[in-house]
Amino acid sequence: MSQLEIPILINQTEPVEMELIRIDAETNHNETILLKRGELKGLLNKARKATKKKTVDPADPLTLRYPVKKRGIYLLKKVLDQSKLEVRPRTSNAVVTICPQARVHSAAGKRCRSDTSNVALEVEGVPPLYVKYRLVVDDQPRGGSEFQNLQPDDYLSPLSRMTSQALVRSDRGDVSWAQSRKVSVPLNEVLATGSRWEYAVEEVQDGLGNLVSFNNVDDEDRPKTRTPGTRQSFEVYERPKVYLQGCNPQKPLRVAKGNKARLPIKYASTGKKPVQGQHTIEYLFTPEADIVADGQHSTNAEVVKQTMRTTREQPLITKAGLYTIKTVSTEFCSGEVLEPTSCLLQNPPEPELSLTSEDIVGGCAGNPIGLRVSLDFIGTPPFHVVYREQQKGHKDQIHQHQVGSLRGTIDLRPDDRRPEPAGHYTYTFETISDAVYQGKPLDNLILQQDVRPPASAHFMEGDRPKQACIDDYVDFDVLLMGDGPFKLEYEVVHNGKRNKRTIETDEQHYTIKTDKLKSGGEYTVALISITDGNNCKDFLKDKEARVQVRHERPKAYFGHIEGKQSVMALEGRKVDLPIRLTGAGPWTLEYKNIDTDKALKIDVLSANSILGVVEQGTYKLQAVRDSVCPGFIEDKASAFNVGWIARPQISIPNSPSIMLQHGKYFKDAVCEGIDDSFDIALSGKKNLLCYS
Repeated sequence: MSQLEIPILINQTEPVEMELIRIDAETNHNETILLKRGELKGLLNKARKATKKKTVDPADPLTLRYPVKKRGIYLLKKVLDQSKLEVRPRTSNAVVTICPQARVHSAAGKRCRSDTSNVALEVEGVPPLYVKYRLVVDDQPRGGSEFQNLQPDDYLSPLSRMTSQALVRSDRGDVSWAQSRKVSVPLNEVLATGSRWEYAVEEVQDGLGNLVSFNNVDDEDRPKTRTPGTRQSFEVYERPKVYLQGCNPQKPLRVAKGNKARLPIKYASTGKKPVQGQHTIEYLFTPEADIVADGQHSTNAEVVKQTMRTTREQPLITKAGLYTIKTVSTEFCSGEVLEPTSCLLQNPPEPELSLTSEDIVGGCAGNPIGLRVSLDFIGTPPFHVVYREQQKGHKDQIHQHQVGSLRGTIDLRPDDRRPEPAGHYTYTFETISDAVYQGKPLDNLILQQDVRPPASAHFMEGDRPKQACIDDYVDFDVLLMGDGPFKLEYEVVHNGKRNKRTIETDEQHYTIKTDKLKSGGEYTVALISITDGNNCKDFLKDKEARVQVRHERPKAYFGHIEGKQSVMALEGRKVDLPIRLTGAGPWTLEYKNIDTDKALKIDVLSANSILGVVEQGTYKLQAVRDSVCPGFIEDKASAFNVGWIARPQISIPNSPSIMLQHGKYFKDAVCEGIDDSFDIALSGKKNLLCYS
C-alpha cells in the first residue's frame, strides 16, 4: 500500500517520547512502535508550519501526522513530555486498511431475450459495505440502485454497534473484524427489452466511512478511480421462433415421387422481425410406412439437423413421411417452436385415365354428329387433359379439357364453323396432368368416328356491324353445312318491320344481297332455319348480322375569305382556301384548277380544314368521300377564284425628242445650261417608288 499519515492530536504538551502499538488485523499479532525525541521534533516542526502562524502558543493544540505504510489498527499506548512525566492519552485508535473496491462480474458477453442478466457486484472492504450502481439500456438510463450493510454471514463488527471512537481498547482483543472482506451481490433482472445493457458501479463505501466514487466528477472529498471492471456491458439478442405454414397432418404436402419440396417453415422471433442470419433447425422424420396408428412418430424416428444460411431458405425434403420440428437456434440463442410443428409429406399415385364413349345422334336423320366421352381418373384433382383432333385432309387441332373431380364428361363435336365439318375424325388423348404431376404421356387412348353433322348455317364475317350508305346494297357471305340441296330462310329487320326471304341452293357458300337500303339506322339480317336434302329442318339461333346505314352522305364546300369565295394575293405566295366537310372523317377530296385543267387529290383529317394553293385560277371541288360513303359537292360553294395582284410598271410615252433603240431610250442633245425634261407613265398602287 502507499504511505498514509495518522493524525495524533497533542494539547498543552510537547512529547519527547511516544509509544504506538500496531495490531495486524490478519494475524492479530502486536507490534510496538517507539517514537524518539528527534523524530517527534521533526513532526512538531511540520505541525507548527502547517498552522501558518508566525508564532505558535505552546498551549495551542497541534496535530502531528505520523506516516505509516502497514495496514492494521494503531493504538496510542504511552506518551512522555519534556519533564519525563507520563501524559495520559485518550483512548482512541486508527484503523488503516485498503480502500473499498467494487467490480461488476458478468458471465458471458451476450444474452438472449427473456434471459436473466446474471451479473454480480463484487464489493471488497471492511464491512459493513455500501455500494451504488446504475443500469443503462440502449443508452437510456434506467436509474440507480444501492445496497447497504453488506457483510459476510456470521460477521460481527463493532462498527455497527459502537459509537465511541475507541473501537479497540486493548492490544489483546480480537480485531479480525477489521480485515478486508469480499461480498458478492447477484443481479438477476429479466432481459425483456433493449438490445444493449450496461451495469456500472458509481460509488462504494466501507464500514469505516472510506468512500470511493467512480463517477467522472471533481470532488476533493471523494477520490476518483479508474479501476478496471467497474463497467460491464453485453448485447441482448432476440430468440428465434419457427412454425409451419400451409402444412399439417390434416393438410399434407403432395409431391411427385422423386421431387423435392420445401418444408414450409415460417421464421419469426421475440422481436418485430425474424432474426437475420443462419438458423439451425432440428426435426424428426418417420417414413410413411412406420407412422404409428395415432399419427405419431415411431420410436426409431430419424433426427435431422440442418443449418439454414438465411430466413429465405427452408429444408428440402423428398421422402414421404411425417416431419416434426423439434428445436431452432441461431448463432447466439436457442428458440421456440410454435404450432403447427408437424407436416405430412405424401407421394400421391400418378394420374391415369380411362375412356368410355357413345355416339351423339342427330334428331332428324339419326346421323352421328359427335361422341360423348366419359372420363374416369386416378390421381389428385383437378385434372388437365390434352388431346389431338385429326380430320383427313385438314390441319390437326390441339384441345385442352379440365375436370375438377375423379369423373367427367366431354362432347367431341366438330366445329360447325369448319368449311367441311363432315368426315372421319380421330381423337388421340396425349397427356394428363393433375395437382401433383404434370404432362404425363398417355398410351393408346384413341377414339374414332365418322361424323355427319346436321344442316346448319352461319355468317362468315365476324360479329362487328358493317357500315353502309343510304341507297347502297350490302352483301353477307353465308356458310351452309350438311347434305344439300339447302333451303335457307332469313329475314331483314328494320324499324320494327320484318322482310322474310327464302332461297334454295346446292352450294355450301351463298351470298345474301340486300335490297337498296333507302333509310338510315340499323338493319339486322337474321338466319331463321335451314332444311337439308333429307328434308330435315333445323331452326337457327343467334345467327345474326348487323349493318349501320348512314342517314346522310358527306358533303364538301368552300368557306369564305372576308365574305367572298375569291381572293387576290401576291404572285407566288401560298394561299389557304377554307374547306368545310360533313360526315365521318377522314375524307378524300378531289379538286381541279379549271384554268390549268390540273386534277388533284388530298386526304383531310378535320371537318374545318384548308386547301393550300400556289397558282392562280379557279379551283373547283370535284368529289368527296368520308371513311364510309361517297358524298357530294355543294354547287353554290364548289368554286374559289384565286388571282394575282398586278405588278407595278413604268413606261416612257412616245415623243419626237426620244428614240427607242435596242431596248434603250435616247433623248436629243441640248445645250449646256438649258433645262430639259421628259414624261414617264406609272401603273400600280399609289405611292410608287422609282429608282434611276
